[in-house]
Amino acid sequence: LLEQDVCGLNPGEKHRYPVDSVEDNEHFMVQINRGRIRESKYNYCAKILSGSTILLELHINPTKKHQNPDGEIITGNHWHVYREGYGIRYAYPAEGIQSDDFVSSTLTFLRRFHVVTDSVNVYDQLKLEGTQ
Repeated sequence: LLEQDVCGLNPGEKHRYPVDSVEDNEHFMVQINRGRIRESKYNYCAKILSGSTILLELHINPTKKHQNPDGEIITGNHWHVYREGYGIRYAYPAEGIQSDDFVSSTLTFLRRFHVVTDSVNVYDQLKLEGTQ
């Protein structure tokens, strides 16, 4: 489980969060990147530390186009879920995710990876600074 709060990122920043399995001795890493030029672009990644196999990614970028190995084009926000024989080369639409809501997107990603509890807070640091 993720045992620390997650804060928003400045443009071009990358944060990494260690995550430990509750049931066995697996260790994971969750990484969040924010676009340097397009500030509304975020990439979320969850991987196994040993071997660095990526299990799950969420790309937040409403204009992004991804071509799957079968030729299908996915436009906009999308998921990559590990698939035996293909890794994360296939993308799936991330419907219902708002590109401009960092907190909601982050919680959606962490819930899908099953690593968040009610005790973890997610903050959009830039919005907090703007309210002072």
